[in-house]
Amino acid sequence: MEIRNTIQRHLVLEAARAMDHPSAEDIYQAIAKTYPGISRGTVYRNLHVLVKTGRLAQIHVPNGPDRFDKTLGRHYHGVCRRCGAVLDTALPLGAEIPDSLVLDSGFLADGHNLVFWGTCGACRDSHEAEDERVPYRIGQFAVQETAEFPPCQFKGEKK
Repeated sequence: MEIRNTIQRHLVLEAARAMDHPSAEDIYQAIAKTYPGISRGTVYRNLHVLVKTGRLAQIHVPNGPDRFDKTLGRHYHGVCRRCGAVLDTALPLGAEIPDSLVLDSGFLADGHNLVFWGTCGACRDSHEAEDERVPYRIGQFAVQETAEFPPCQFKGEKK
């Protein structure tokens, strides 16, 4: 079955590509400024098709709206607990996670989605005096030790 490339689909794709990790609502709001007749349903349906056909990636963000990504190559994401920003980050642990692997439990994994939670650089800079903890740095993202997230074995670069 061939997927038609409609004007609405083109608008959704261009709006998603013009923003950094937008939600479906962000995309709808951007398009509605110029095309007020477009419906949320049209935006959501077209996002589904664009993800299904590999033209956008969907980021599942626990406790928040899914985000969409124009960067399709292998990379991971950091989500700021303070401002909600979603940032691209490489996995600095020295080894890539394979797409397919058998876990100890016998579970066969055929994909994965890794999201780091912490504080982005902008929020860290604006709240530096409030936070005495020294986070580990992963690219432009910091992982902080808290009661909810105790120290891990990762020995990253100290801030």
